[in-house]
Amino acid sequence: MADSAPTAMRQGLLKRNPQMTRQQFSDHWYTKHAALVVPLFLDSGISNYSQLHNPVAVDPALDVSEYDGVANVPSDEALAEMARPKKDGEGDAPWREQYYREVVLADERRFLESEALNHIKIVDGGSVVGETKVVIEDGKVLIDVPDDVWKVWQENRDLGIILTTPGYHSFKSQLRRCFVPWDFEALLRAAF
Repeated sequence: MADSAPTAMRQGLLKRNPQMTRQQFSDHWYTKHAALVVPLFLDSGISNYSQLHNPVAVDPALDVSEYDGVANVPSDEALAEMARPKKDGEGDAPWREQYYREVVLADERRFLESEALNHIKIVDGGSVVGETKVVIEDGKVLIDVPDDVWKVWQENRDLGIILTTPGYHSFKSQLRRCFVPWDFEALLRAAF
């Protein structure tokens, strides 16, 4: 892949989990984590996403020695909107936020120093170069996304549609009167 970074997007500098080597971090980020964010990014309208491995700063005043990877990211607003907890009634956002929290953040806790939004350093596009690995380009996915990732995404989406369907909360309260306190979300997943 190319050894430069697109300048149109911002760049987010990331720190690896200190228990991983740089190579383990790079392998996990590209082969595992990238696949997990693809459905979320596409659904959020993010049509370009790439990673820079083995980062080197273009500007000598920018110290990237403590960072292990760079994500070419959309605007700060797009990232914040994607991660922002949503209220009921804000479209299908609650189920997307659940996928982000339960799948994406859970994985970030494995291979990053902390959740990305807690430590990411945003710099102007083109500030850092490195080995570029393109994940999404012009809305086209350029990596293999395992079927089980799409399945989990679809299950979250389907459950989100059920949970926002008019009458769902009435149906849920009727179920509660009929059954002992179980995990009603799991019961609904099994029923639909």
